[in-house]
Amino acid sequence: MTGMEVTAEELKSLLVDQLEVIEEAAFEKVRAMANRLRVPIEYTLAERGQVPLGFLLQQLAQAWDVGFIDLKINDVNSEALRLVPEKYARAHTLIPFALKERRLHVAMCHPRDRRVIADIEQLAGRQVIPYLAPDGAIRRAHLLYKGDLRDMLERSVANETSTVTTQRRPGAEDPTAGDLVTPILEYAAVSRASDIHIEPYELEAIIRYRIDGTLQEVLSLPSTMLPPWWHVSKSWPACGSTKDGPRRMGVSRPT
Repeated sequence: MTGMEVTAEELKSLLVDQLEVIEEAAFEKVRAMANRLRVPIEYTLAERGQVPLGFLLQQLAQAWDVGFIDLKINDVNSEALRLVPEKYARAHTLIPFALKERRLHVAMCHPRDRRVIADIEQLAGRQVIPYLAPDGAIRRAHLLYKGDLRDMLERSVANETSTVTTQRRPGAEDPTAGDLVTPILEYAAVSRASDIHIEPYELEAIIRYRIDGTLQEVLSLPSTMLPPWWHVSKSWPACGSTKDGPRRMGVSRPT
């Protein structure tokens, strides 16, 4: 978990003194817990239910005189993405997401880091407009460096379907089904899906993602992959949070 470059005193001044959204005693209790658990205080504030993280980030961005963006997959422009190398973006927890009038808009965990901003301007040859963004949203967006994930997902299904064999050792995990798990979960993470539904039918299996509360059909698997999919799905974990990926993954056993 990456913390922002913000001190506890700065947060206290903002939340207790200026905005008055939390009492000083409650803030000090959260600060003590963050120190004890050795986690960033801003996440402790959010997880303890005192201050929603989105609200906190928006208020910090305003105080720092930078923009704020709750980054989503559709916000990221491929042309902007190509201007900053993936290795650098991951190392500094940032993602370039828009290019407008020779200005590169960059979502960052540390939008006040002038050294990093200067580096990006030199790398990209563009003026940088920094934005504060949630750490999880930036890390999900890093998956976009792999290209169009939906296109890659569809091609993975096509490739794996062509290599499905009917001869397998009893109880053995089918490698073609297992190889599809990663792109399916990556697409769920980038699209911020809360659930993955795999619905088996006689001739195909439909994969749906719940995005913004609505189930959306994304992919179809051939019926030949249903038995290996059932075997692989039994090892999938039940996730309890949507911060870095889907909350629930469900597969109905084919009949």
